Amino acid sequence: MEYLAMGYVLLFCSLFALVNGVGVVSPSEYVWMTGEWDKCQGAQCGFGGTQSRTTWCEHIEGWTARTSDCDPMSVPENESTCFKVCAEHAELFEWQIEEWGPCERDGEQIESPTSSGACGETSLGKQYTKIKCVEKNTTYIQRPHESFVSNEVCLQLHPELIISQECITPCPQDCVVTEFTPWTECTNTCGNGTQIRTRRVVIPPSRGGWQCPPLNQSRVCEDTPLCEVEQAYTYSFKIGPWGECERFETEYPEVMTWGTGFPIVGMQNRDIWCIQSDGAEVNLSNCLTGYRSRYPAKYQACIISRNCEVSQWSDWSSCPVMCPHPDGITNTSQDRPTAYRIRSRQVLQLSLGAGKLCPNLDERQPCMIESCPRFIWRTGRWSNCSVSAVMSQRHAVEYANNRTLCGGGLHKRHVYCTRMNDTAVFIPVPNELCESSSKPPSNGECSVPCPKDCKVSHWGPWSVCKTTSCSVQSYKRVKGHRIRTRDIITQPDIGGKQCAHLAEFLPCNTHMCYEWAMEPIEECVIQTGDHCGEGIQQYRVTCVGPDKTPINDRSCASTIFEDKPTAEQSCSIPCPDDCVLTEWGPWSACLVACGRGGLENRRRSIVARNKPGSKECDSELTEERLCNSHSCVGFAWMATDEWTTCQIVNYPIPLNELIELTCGIGRQNRIQESVCVRVSNFKEAPDKRCSDMKKPPISQYCKIPCPSDCEVSEFGEWSPCPESCPEGRGADFVQTRQRYILKHAVHGGTICPALTEKRLCIIPSYCYKFRWFPSDWRLCEPVSEENGIPRLNEDNQKCGMGLKTREIRCERKDGYPYRVDECLKYSGPMPTLSEPCHLPCDDECEFMEWGRWTDCPTYCQGEQIRRRKLTGISRKREECNDRTLFIERRSCTCSSFYLVPAGRESNCILRANSPFGFGDCGFGYKYRAWQCRDENERIMPFSYCSSDSEFTESLCETPCARDCQLSPWSEWIECGQLTDSVGQRTRRRHILKGPVNNGRLCPMHDREGYIYEIKPCQLFNDSNVEYYWSTEMWQECHLDVNIAHENASCGSGGFQRRAVRCIMKSLFGVIGWANHTMCDLESKPEATRECTKPCPGECVVSEWGEWSICPGNCNLVSFIHRTREIIREPSPEEEDLCPDLLEQQQCMLGINCYEYVWNVTSWSTCELKPGAVCGEGTMTRILQCKEKNGAENAVDMSYCEERIPPFNQSLEGKCHVGCSIDCLLSEWSEWTKCSDVCEPDVGQIRTRNVLREVAALGRPCSTQLQQQRPCKAMPCFQWVMSEWSECIVQDGECGMGIRTRNLSCTQNDGVAIEDGFCIGNKPYNNNFNITAEGMKLLEKTQLCTISCPGESVGPPAVTSSKLLATPTMFPNKTSTAYPPIFCDNKADGIHPWPGSCSEFYICLEGITYEGSCTPDAYNPDSHRCDDMANVPGCEHYIP
Repeated sequence: MEYLAMGYVLLFCSLFALVNGVGVVSPSEYVWMTGEWDKCQGAQCGFGGTQSRTTWCEHIEGWTARTSDCDPMSVPENESTCFKVCAEHAELFEWQIEEWGPCERDGEQIESPTSSGACGETSLGKQYTKIKCVEKNTTYIQRPHESFVSNEVCLQLHPELIISQECITPCPQDCVVTEFTPWTECTNTCGNGTQIRTRRVVIPPSRGGWQCPPLNQSRVCEDTPLCEVEQAYTYSFKIGPWGECERFETEYPEVMTWGTGFPIVGMQNRDIWCIQSDGAEVNLSNCLTGYRSRYPAKYQACIISRNCEVSQWSDWSSCPVMCPHPDGITNTSQDRPTAYRIRSRQVLQLSLGAGKLCPNLDERQPCMIESCPRFIWRTGRWSNCSVSAVMSQRHAVEYANNRTLCGGGLHKRHVYCTRMNDTAVFIPVPNELCESSSKPPSNGECSVPCPKDCKVSHWGPWSVCKTTSCSVQSYKRVKGHRIRTRDIITQPDIGGKQCAHLAEFLPCNTHMCYEWAMEPIEECVIQTGDHCGEGIQQYRVTCVGPDKTPINDRSCASTIFEDKPTAEQSCSIPCPDDCVLTEWGPWSACLVACGRGGLENRRRSIVARNKPGSKECDSELTEERLCNSHSCVGFAWMATDEWTTCQIVNYPIPLNELIELTCGIGRQNRIQESVCVRVSNFKEAPDKRCSDMKKPPISQYCKIPCPSDCEVSEFGEWSPCPESCPEGRGADFVQTRQRYILKHAVHGGTICPALTEKRLCIIPSYCYKFRWFPSDWRLCEPVSEENGIPRLNEDNQKCGMGLKTREIRCERKDGYPYRVDECLKYSGPMPTLSEPCHLPCDDECEFMEWGRWTDCPTYCQGEQIRRRKLTGISRKREECNDRTLFIERRSCTCSSFYLVPAGRESNCILRANSPFGFGDCGFGYKYRAWQCRDENERIMPFSYCSSDSEFTESLCETPCARDCQLSPWSEWIECGQLTDSVGQRTRRRHILKGPVNNGRLCPMHDREGYIYEIKPCQLFNDSNVEYYWSTEMWQECHLDVNIAHENASCGSGGFQRRAVRCIMKSLFGVIGWANHTMCDLESKPEATRECTKPCPGECVVSEWGEWSICPGNCNLVSFIHRTREIIREPSPEEEDLCPDLLEQQQCMLGINCYEYVWNVTSWSTCELKPGAVCGEGTMTRILQCKEKNGAENAVDMSYCEERIPPFNQSLEGKCHVGCSIDCLLSEWSEWTKCSDVCEPDVGQIRTRNVLREVAALGRPCSTQLQQQRPCKAMPCFQWVMSEWSECIVQDGECGMGIRTRNLSCTQNDGVAIEDGFCIGNKPYNNNFNITAEGMKLLEKTQLCTISCPGESVGPPAVTSSKLLATPTMFPNKTSTAYPPIFCDNKADGIHPWPGSCSEFYICLEGITYEGSCTPDAYNPDSHRCDDMANVPGCEHYIP
């Protein structure tokens, strides 16, 4: 069920959050409240469940409010994902019941019965307990000791337990014993004796009851007779120590080989005495009794002594750096163990017989702290900035095809430790030598500049319609065109958006190439001298070209069939009774922008009717003409491909084209030339359509940046060779050294060399398998005697017990011979070099070798049998035909082995290069160690269990993180109106899926899950349709019949109308009429007004002109004015003069005078360049000109441009979008070594560190910074030693003997196990007895002496009267002595144990005794024997 691990985290977090009515406090007086989460629902068990809860808005006083009253941005989630608990999870959780509480009655605890007397049925009450739901395996979730979860989990899986029960307080129980048994018989039949009697406990005391009385009684026997004394002697063999082994003639010469050599068999003897019970030495025959028919052996075979020989000491190993820890950790025994240097020596020759054992084979000394150098961190240069390092999964998909990534990113650099002042080569040293808290970061935020896009100015105005097709021979109308242009403000970078076309052609109405232009040069002159009537007006007549500029008259004369107009043209001035018409008004808007064209018209109206008989009004009040019949298509040059890579050129570059100094000047081209396209759809058009514009170049100069080579540090020291042995042929058994990048290569510089070097390590000896290779046994060499006389057979050859020897060699498993020392270190126990053997004498039975054991039955019960036969003359001897000597039996003991799990399970560990793992997530395995045991619960070698792996493996899953998934951005919507001239454009995206398993979070969004971006926009600009009011001329004034003159043709009280329309205009001109709501209704011109129609003879004036403009400060002394002209003089008979031709008004702020200010909109959302996901962006705002009269209405920009200083702040600003940076963890460290600690839960650990904390919406750091996995199941083993046995003289009753003790290896549970488990696998552990120290450590036998009856008690005195040899030899008591090796060649006296001045031994006649102080020799101030101060080397020792 390991794949559910992450699910439990989600489940437990949800269950701990079940809080009723938790409020989310907002800054206002209203808060969001939430109810309980519903039960997790879902179609499947595990992940993917959902749960919901209710949310509402509440006032802080407690009453429910409207939802709109609470902050909509902080509304709590009402639905979340959860982990659905199902029956299949039942085995993972269980109820845990605590101990029952005290017995209570009426809520109060019942007092102790010893003080209150309330017990038994009178103490009936209740007791309670608590239950908790607990996870059985706490490796899924890291908690401090206990793994309790919400009880809701267990309630869904198990029935709820009872937590209360009735109880009573039991009464105290006194001890109850039996009656005494009768007195036993007296221990002696004579003299003093004793008798005893006993009783036993029936019921032990409890709960404060009375304790038990004594259970035993004894008394002295009465009336026993005195014992009679009988005089008699007893005799005892006294056995002396064996003497030195002496060599005797042998057929085998001594040979030196690579191995141990063949031991030489010799002979040794000992003294034997017969001691009478009074201490007197008597004849040996006195000791021969009925049960002893032979004398003890005086001679035996032995091995000639040979001392151990060792090599010279090796050099001392180097000490590790012992400087104080850079992070301030104290170098104490608790914080840091003492470091040692070590030297060793090898065994050249093993000791044989009683020869000297080997001395210690290794030594160690504490390392001294020397003067320490100082170390500092050094950093290389940052690598190139990587934008992809901050991309989420969504970004990686969105920008997969984007070749130019830019914006915020991350870069890396090498950080390593080096010695201070190492300014030359910066050799790396271990990072542990530098202070970790001051380590510079190896990762950092950076930015890749986004390529600058081309920026162009706004389009300039369209030029007048002109043509380039005119020539002197042209005499017809030709097609014309208008041009508008824009300039480059910012040149694009490589990869940036290229410049759009800078000029556009637009066809226009056809024109004559040349025409006559007439310009009046004086007023109309009445030739009769009157003030009105027909007259003459002078004009200037010139020939103009297509651009309306004057040219030579010959061009018009040769191309136009009309004659040149005359300079004098007729004109007229209305007389007082004549009809008066207005001037022709402007041409109306052409309602067709292009194509087949439309009609435009202009009007004039009657201002005053004529008097009968006077000049009448012209009937033509309207004119029409064809308009906009030109093509609708504009044309421009457009590049079709990007610039190529900059290439170095070898030819001179013109001075006017040089660019800034670089490492080279190059040239880049476009593969294809620019083509002429239609602006409307960018389809290709003939080049002649764009022929009047300069074609963009296909080649340009560029700069080539300087290359920079990679720079690296020197190599650091070689790493230590691995301590573990290699697999296979050792190709991976290497040591490495590292160097670091100081500067990365850029712009084509030399790339970095390899940063790591490897070399093969010499495989140490302990990695090889060594084996002992014994030779064949030599023939037996007997040394036997009978009653002191050597035994010989009938062939006069020695017979009886002896020794046989062999040589042992050391070989590597591949057959190479090696020194014995290698096998002593790394192989098993060395086979014996000698064994007892027997050559039968004439009176002894001689047998053949034993046959093999028979097989055990398949059911492993019964016995095994082996047999042997007599050989030689023994077959004829009757005493040798005892059938019991021919057969041996033993019980069958078939063992069974099985695996049991030991220790705890590991974390979920992803395997490297596993097809199921993806970085830090995916499928992995949990491991647990196996132990191999037999039927007696003994831990056995793992190979006995026939399993391929020493660990259990269970599939597990570390769920992968999934980032928040968003939809693509929508298109920007059309500019929506916010004010009279500024709008807002928005786009949005919505959340598709929320983050899972520590994925990147979603940005701020509304309740529906939408994220918005906004930016201001100008409602009217050259890229949008524009709406404005258009007015026609006022129509003729119409009079009301009721109030007009008799003929209703003149007078006041009239009204007149004019057409007011909302016009829609685009790039190509007026499109047509629009609904009046599209124009500003507040500024709509009047469509009707009152009017007065002049009568014949009355003065007629024109319409008022425009008001002049008030000064910028609108002061009260300023005036504005407007004027009109007389267009018909009054008749002399009229009394009324013409009305005023000038009108003035005082400038008044907000009425006819306005002040203007610059105003900018709010900044837009920070907008990133294409290819950027974070980092530097741009935000924009729009400049407006507004009235400063309180209303702040936006007006045309020209009002501010003409009156106030220009706006000098930028309308485009830089902004920053924070990068969502994922947490970065280091690689896992190497697994720690498996220690010798034999606890089952102790294993290997690896760790990782946080290199970079999470930022913004990045992925959080994993909480798992440490993992553990089991080591091979190693139980605790220990040597168990018994007490020394009594001293036993094997062939006698007193004298020199031996004492023994049992030494066994046991598991931590006390079960006996093979000795090899306690020996371990350190060098020499299997042969530790080759050294004196090793022999002493696990000694199983010791020489000892038993005093014979009647002998003196104590050894001879030693040199110091304050020291005695111990133990004191009392009669029939054991005394202890050690092997003589310690006292070889040493004088009698006190000697310290090797390496100690607090423990010592005494040498006395070559025998080693333990030393102890007499009371008068002990010094309480120095806590030692005073005489130890006289021991060489211990003069200054203070314990």
